[in-house]
Amino acid sequence: MSLILPLGILAAVAVIFGSKSASASETEPEVPRPVPPPDPKVPTGPAVGSPNLPSAETPETIQAAQEAIEAVRNSNWESAVVAAILSRDAQTVDRIADQMSAAGLLSQAETVRGVARAWREEAARQENERRAREAEETNQPVVPVTPEDIRAAEPPPPPDPPVNPQRVAAEELSAYVLSTTRSKADQAKIKALQIAMGEVNADGLYGNVSARRIASFGLIPPSPFYWPASNAANVLAQYQQFLQDRAKADPARADLWMAASRNAGVVRW
Repeated sequence: MSLILPLGILAAVAVIFGSKSASASETEPEVPRPVPPPDPKVPTGPAVGSPNLPSAETPETIQAAQEAIEAVRNSNWESAVVAAILSRDAQTVDRIADQMSAAGLLSQAETVRGVARAWREEAARQENERRAREAEETNQPVVPVTPEDIRAAEPPPPPDPPVNPQRVAAEELSAYVLSTTRSKADQAKIKALQIAMGEVNADGLYGNVSARRIASFGLIPPSPFYWPASNAANVLAQYQQFLQDRAKADPARADLWMAASRNAGVVRW
């Protein structure tokens, strides 16, 4: 079954994220972004068994569906949408749209839901054409299906991927830094967590490189303890801009990202 977007995937994502002006009225305390598992689902209805269902069936599309969920965990919305579309799985696309709505990306989420709706409409059209051909050959009446029948017949999305251990280490480092101060920090512990979360030049000193790594997992990082001995003001300004860019991409937690930007240069001794 061919289910492609008229604009192409990258062009479609550019349209979806062309404007990031959506905002939420409130923000929640910083917690790792959960991705609720899908509700248990038993396919039902007249379209069960149709070869035209928009679902992930190959190793490549199953992997793409799992990559979409991992991208949501890291608040990487554009990558999540690209992976969901590549999965060809309407259930996964709906899950991504739900998570985007929860994050305050309301208009973008509705556009993403439109992808799943278009897939189901096309699936129903192709299934009805197939049934019409079979009915003609067997001289039996046609039992047509609707997009809602297609949705009811879709199997559950692929299972979620395991939580990235590097993300777990990033959560632990963030919690530890918040629990201590620069003068009391255990540099050996910090170095071990830096290595565990994939930081290349781990040194046991919690600086802006470690903070950026934490942010790459969708976590709002604590203020760095250390800044470069030279060009510190410029590095601080770049880091603050990095956090402000994150705020624009994550409306539901924009206030928290902006607070992190304002407090970035405040070192807890």
